[in-house]
Amino acid sequence: MPKFYDDGSDGVMPKHETWPVIKRFLPFVKPYQKTIVLIAVLMVVALPLSAVAPLIVKHLINQVVPSRDLTQMFLIGGVLIALALLDQSLACWQAVLSKRVELKVLNKMRLDLFAHMIRLPMSFFTRHSTGYLMSRQRDDLRHLSGVMADTILRAGISGVRAVVFIGLLFYLDFALALTGLGLVLLFVAVNQSYSKPLRRRNQLVQEAIARTSTSLHEAIIGVSLIKATAREKTETRHYTHLLNDHTRASFGRDLLEVFATETIELFAKLGLYSIVLIGAYRIIVGATTFGDLMAFFMALTTLFTSLTTLMKANQQLQRAMNALQRIYEVFDTPQEPASKSFPKLKPASCAIVFENVSFSYAPDTPVLRQITAKIPAGAQVALVGPSGTGKSTFASLIPRFYDPTHGRILMNGVDLKEINLYSLRRLIGIVPQDVFLFDRTIHENIAYGTGISDRQAIAEAARAANAHEFILNFPKGYDTRIGERGVRISVGQKQRLAIAREILRNPPILILDEATSSLDSASEALIQEALHRFKQNRTSVVIAHRLSTVIEADWILVFDKGRIIEQGRHEDLLAHGGFYAFLFETQFKRGQEAMEAVYNAGENGKRSAVEAEREA
Repeated sequence: MPKFYDDGSDGVMPKHETWPVIKRFLPFVKPYQKTIVLIAVLMVVALPLSAVAPLIVKHLINQVVPSRDLTQMFLIGGVLIALALLDQSLACWQAVLSKRVELKVLNKMRLDLFAHMIRLPMSFFTRHSTGYLMSRQRDDLRHLSGVMADTILRAGISGVRAVVFIGLLFYLDFALALTGLGLVLLFVAVNQSYSKPLRRRNQLVQEAIARTSTSLHEAIIGVSLIKATAREKTETRHYTHLLNDHTRASFGRDLLEVFATETIELFAKLGLYSIVLIGAYRIIVGATTFGDLMAFFMALTTLFTSLTTLMKANQQLQRAMNALQRIYEVFDTPQEPASKSFPKLKPASCAIVFENVSFSYAPDTPVLRQITAKIPAGAQVALVGPSGTGKSTFASLIPRFYDPTHGRILMNGVDLKEINLYSLRRLIGIVPQDVFLFDRTIHENIAYGTGISDRQAIAEAARAANAHEFILNFPKGYDTRIGERGVRISVGQKQRLAIAREILRNPPILILDEATSSLDSASEALIQEALHRFKQNRTSVVIAHRLSTVIEADWILVFDKGRIIEQGRHEDLLAHGGFYAFLFETQFKRGQEAMEAVYNAGENGKRSAVEAEREA
């Protein structure tokens, strides 16, 4: 079974007692304590309404029927109808209030979980799949539906009701009540014996749900790859396998619940039949009356209804406990440190220093080893090296997506860990290889994270990114929705929107992961020209794939196997004849003329690209 918990365990969640889990849940309910008190009061008020009915029936059969008093009989009938109407009215009021509290509590939990989740460190998202996280938000919170204040209160009131009716049974017939009490104890024993197995079964079901959620999410976002490789049948078989696992786990849980319910029903029926026989015998020998026996049966039926409510509440509670534990796993993950007591950096030229930095995503698997490097303020630094040598990880340490395992990183002489996190990230602009855009308008995507809504400023940023022309080609212009992950626009257009966003933010530090190799020459010309302007007069860290980038760079860091093995200027590194010279010959110089033609296309290349976009 695949593991979905990276907590050092075998994938099985730690055991928790029920009360500590519920205790952690109570703060979500506390804001609605007045409503909950009202619900409890309504339940308490309704309690004597059901308790008095058996006594009225006893009086009806023992006193009114023998006297043939029709007036009193109709009066008692009216009282019983009134009690039933009042009891159900109170129950309806309780249900409405309970549902309102439940929805508000669930909404609060969803909001808090979302707010906490997006403040977690990147390492958390590296360890956990999207399906796992979606399952926390959607599936586990859904398991809490119906188990909020309503279930807990009903369970509590049902417990009180059970005690009251046990007392009523002893009042009506002590001998029969002893038999009934034996049934109650048997009921409790059976219910308790099923509690732990039910929780384990629920855990298996929720893990299966997480796996199916992950598979579904991957299939949706990777549908183009699935179609391109004709893997529809394979993915369908894989998803079928996961669904079958989910079905088996759900059936196992439901089967256990059915056995628990039917076992209790069996004992209840056998117990009732026994009481019928004992009651009939006691009537024959004159130890009780038919009215007493009828009242006893009414009280016993209400008692078993309360016990059944407790049993169902226990089953729901077992589902909820697993869901809450999984949700608490997310809540218990520490957020990124962003203490307001840390000094804030002001937007200015920023120098960055790596001092003997090592980093690993997993223990004993170092990705960066003893990195020491200086990035002067305003310098353009290119990171070069084979794939998988630590360049992207190096860049991701600057905005503190991760913290070094050893060593430290300084900005203007201050350790990054001592800088307000949000202040730090506002100083850094990032244009990644895989640009992410929201399913919102172009205007909203460019303005995202800037706090700027002025349309003229956004248009100016788009012009600087060579994006304005293609935006105007859309019927709705800047108000065009671009689809999930920008599916309605091209890769090159996504890149230019990302550049426009960072131009609007105007950060003093730029981190760029070049990814233009898959673009046509016109798009490359537009992007390279925009980046060339944007990198001026700011500290730039570029994961370089372009010859023009390494030639223009003020400083080059050469990575291999997680280490910086060479650093210096382009000409000096070439003259040195080391690993960089080898990379230059095999990686950068290959296709040199084509790349230089793209970069040096200048205004002619840009104009032809713009004209092509206008004609599109």
